[in-house]
Amino acid sequence: MKNTLAKITKPFLFFVFFCSSAWAFPVEFEVGRIPPPQKGLPTLGSGLAMSKGYYPGSPLGELSGWTLSIWFEPKSDKRGDLFGIVRNQSKGEAYRLTYEKGAISFGDPKQKKRPWKLVVQGVKKEKWNHLVISYAQATGPTIYLNAKKMAQGGRGQMGYATNFDHYHFGAAVVSKGKYGDYFDGKMDDFELHNRPFDEKEIESLYQGRTFPGSLIAFNDFENVNHRGLAHFNAAETDDDYLEAGRKLYVQNCTACHSKDGVSPPINPLARSFTKNRMENGGDPFSMFKTLTYGFRNMMPSVQLNPSDRYKVIHYLREKIIREKAPELYVKFDQSNTYTMPKSPENTGNEAERIEELASLGYLRDYGKALISPVVGNAKSNNALTIDLGNQTTISYELGTMGTIGAWTGGYLDFSGTLHHRLRAGGLPNARFEKIVRSDGWQWAWDGKAENPIPDLFPVTVWPEEQLRYKGHYPHGDEIIISYSVQGRAVLESPKLERIGENPVIHHRLTVHAGENPLELIVLDDQPEIKGKTATIGYSIAWLQTKNKKVRFRSSDNGKLVLQIPPSDKPLHLNVALSHDESGSLKQQTPSHQVVNLLEWTQGGPRRWKTTHTLKGRLTTSSFQGYAMDSITVPLKNAYNSWMRTSSLAFFPDGRLAVGTLPGDVWIVSGINDHLDGVTWQRFAAGLYEPLGMKVVDGVLTAITRGRIVKLHDYNQDGEADFYEAFFNENEPDKGWHAYNFDLEVGKDGSFYYGRTGGFSQWSVPGGVVKVSADGKSSEVIGAGLRVPNGIGKLPDGRITLGDNQGTYVPASKISITSPDAFHGAGSWTKHGDKYDPEKMVQPIVYMPQELDSSSGGQLWVEKDKRLGPLSGQYFHTSYGKAATMYVMMDKVSNGMQGAVYSLPLKMESGTMRAAKSPVDGQIYYSGLTGWQAGATQEGSIQRLRYTGKTGIYLTNAKARKNCLQLTFTEPVNPQSIKKESFSASAWNYQWSKGYGSPQLKASEPVTRGVDELAIDSLKLSDDGLTLTVGIPNLIPCHNLKLGFSLQGQNGAELSGPVYFTIYELPES
Repeated sequence: MKNTLAKITKPFLFFVFFCSSAWAFPVEFEVGRIPPPQKGLPTLGSGLAMSKGYYPGSPLGELSGWTLSIWFEPKSDKRGDLFGIVRNQSKGEAYRLTYEKGAISFGDPKQKKRPWKLVVQGVKKEKWNHLVISYAQATGPTIYLNAKKMAQGGRGQMGYATNFDHYHFGAAVVSKGKYGDYFDGKMDDFELHNRPFDEKEIESLYQGRTFPGSLIAFNDFENVNHRGLAHFNAAETDDDYLEAGRKLYVQNCTACHSKDGVSPPINPLARSFTKNRMENGGDPFSMFKTLTYGFRNMMPSVQLNPSDRYKVIHYLREKIIREKAPELYVKFDQSNTYTMPKSPENTGNEAERIEELASLGYLRDYGKALISPVVGNAKSNNALTIDLGNQTTISYELGTMGTIGAWTGGYLDFSGTLHHRLRAGGLPNARFEKIVRSDGWQWAWDGKAENPIPDLFPVTVWPEEQLRYKGHYPHGDEIIISYSVQGRAVLESPKLERIGENPVIHHRLTVHAGENPLELIVLDDQPEIKGKTATIGYSIAWLQTKNKKVRFRSSDNGKLVLQIPPSDKPLHLNVALSHDESGSLKQQTPSHQVVNLLEWTQGGPRRWKTTHTLKGRLTTSSFQGYAMDSITVPLKNAYNSWMRTSSLAFFPDGRLAVGTLPGDVWIVSGINDHLDGVTWQRFAAGLYEPLGMKVVDGVLTAITRGRIVKLHDYNQDGEADFYEAFFNENEPDKGWHAYNFDLEVGKDGSFYYGRTGGFSQWSVPGGVVKVSADGKSSEVIGAGLRVPNGIGKLPDGRITLGDNQGTYVPASKISITSPDAFHGAGSWTKHGDKYDPEKMVQPIVYMPQELDSSSGGQLWVEKDKRLGPLSGQYFHTSYGKAATMYVMMDKVSNGMQGAVYSLPLKMESGTMRAAKSPVDGQIYYSGLTGWQAGATQEGSIQRLRYTGKTGIYLTNAKARKNCLQLTFTEPVNPQSIKKESFSASAWNYQWSKGYGSPQLKASEPVTRGVDELAIDSLKLSDDGLTLTVGIPNLIPCHNLKLGFSLQGQNGAELSGPVYFTIYELPES
């Protein structure tokens, strides 16, 4: 095919205009690049290469780290853009990748404050050149030409995340709808990955290695909707479709393959479809890539358009392989398409569509009910917002169970929030048209509408004797809210009905038996009541009930009130509300909606029937006898759920629960040694940032903003049936950064979690909260925390925490907390003299930025031979450095000091939580990205696995008078101990309101810098397990960094650094 195409005198032209503007040139294609041989076998081509025109890519959203790879062949010295990422289309502002006169430049030349540009020389004209740009938050963009590093940008040049909603090839965007600087040459084999590649991986790209997971299927720049074409549904496809595929096969493929696909092929190198497996993959998408790019001796079939290629593929799979060789048939159902690329015909419109859906609240599936703060036309620190369908929404304040409003035109605007952006300070916005008087629904204080509601500030949640939110039940498309009012249990379920153009909202109620009467304020104005109908201006309320004692009344302070009498059995009733300025509803009667809501509280039908079964990756990195495996996360899934995996917990049977920052919980099953069929099933949705989870008595329990939630699966169908509000905070905070972190369970069944103090309006300046085992009470057992992203529990039950460098936190640290402990951070200065800095608790360890720039949680791992020699350690995670490490504690007379060793293993995301599997004994990690994460995958689940291979590990590190003592798992080879392989430096920090602290010499506390320490001796114990590093005149310090390199008697090598925090230096 390559030779044939090369003889064509005119380029193969596709008259496809990807923009509505007449200013854009059509895309043209010519013969593509011939890739290098792989494993000694020729690779016969990659189809066509783009040779002219402007081509926009499909929107991908924000990426906090990425790698772009492209091959290009310039024809002249003419200036032209290969690629651009548009920041402002109307002004033509973009990060531009431009070729001119043998050089490539990449930068932002129109940036007003700090324009920048990286320039690379050495591009060869009329030859194929390979260009890679790898971007990481910490380093900025790095440019490689033909696998050689040529230019390095700076941190912050492109912000913390790059928006790939508007990017393009082949030309520059001059202004909206106008294009220029067309590239004169060819471009081929474009890839974009959502993480930065290292130099070895970039070399592999240059050599032709394929890396899975590219966000873009280049497919010769043809606009292919694989999701719509790859899945074959026999019930929805007529026989003519497969017959068309047969004809195309006969016309285009039988020069090499047999006509019936069963007989021996004409070309002996061609594949027999009924005898041999497809070596490049037998699923439709893999076969499409084979037809498009070729594979080994198979030449590309670019004469077929994408739709026709899939017709041939489905004919071969359904009529030849499935019928005549079913053992070779690769199953492929609809769920397999959700991770496949989809390129809409007009990507500009697609980007606008995505933003519009996000602004309306319908881009993602939140499960009909979402807990979050709400701002805009309705306001709450902690609301339950319910999608009633037909773009109608109602929202309840969970502290009072009153409505904050109902509106039409959308759900919630998430466009400026963490539900849509990797980094965002906005809150869900009820910016839509509010239904008049929809915010008057409110239970009366002490059962009487005339009673004034006392000022509870700063508490925003009513006391339990008045009202308590207990949780909610999903049941199909219905949401049933459970709460109590003055001791009587109430179920409420809102429902939408439309009468003409008017929305009617039904409040269906089941009120349990009780001796005390209740009153419910329905509308906050003076009503006119006629039996079971009441009006206030254009607002109407209808009462539906069989109990004659349930009735409307007008209160003395001018409100429409529903009276609910004492009862010895449940009362079922409904109140329907609407506002109609046309007057047409006065002659209408809403449908009857009295329901026994108790019948919907035992477990409903499954809502999320699609599961995702994926293959994991083994040994993505390794360290001696340990390997890091990756459990593939369904980043693309049936519900468009954003899989920013924030927490995890194991069930006793080995199933793994995974929480996501936007509020999902998924159950992961099928985890085995090979990770060859791991299944993800959606379990819950709509939670408020589940950043910690535990399984307690078989029930998954999560810490969320505002409460601890227990998720009950009553009918055992794999979905939560009741979202129990086990514990409600009385001061939930709406701040976008005011998180609740991690969850631990005490020996007495009590719960612990960390709460932010640096970005919060909480009346405590951050702290660790202890909740009683029954969820009825709470106390703060350690205050003065900035952002305690993770906590842990020591074997004796004491709670540890990790706080992050910032104001009043000179460096990230791990501390032990206790009742009345003050940790020195958060908004403590706003509390007068309540907190004494002189009594501030010192941490176990400080961790400099190079070790941990943003702490995660801790996990004590008991001794377990399945985990090998690192069991028995106290593990810690670093979000900022995307790392896992362990803390070696040293009890001294005045408390605890310690040392930290970071495992040299590669993590895929900012590492948040760790949990030990009860089945295989290995450690599993969850991670995400966003604010300055050390790795860039949006969500990840990884496994630290002991392989049993030979190794030597550091198990203890202590500081003693004039020395450091290192203890290893294996005897050290004395011949490997050399002074030049060891180094030591020490420094202190200054506690202040400044952000972090500079390094200060331990010997001169006010002088910036570090002390370089002399090492005068290295002594090995008789058993070879303990090495004493002599440091004369060693003094206490906040950090001592010991670099080392040695070898075990078994030949394994180990190197440092290890970081100490030293308060005391006992005698050896």
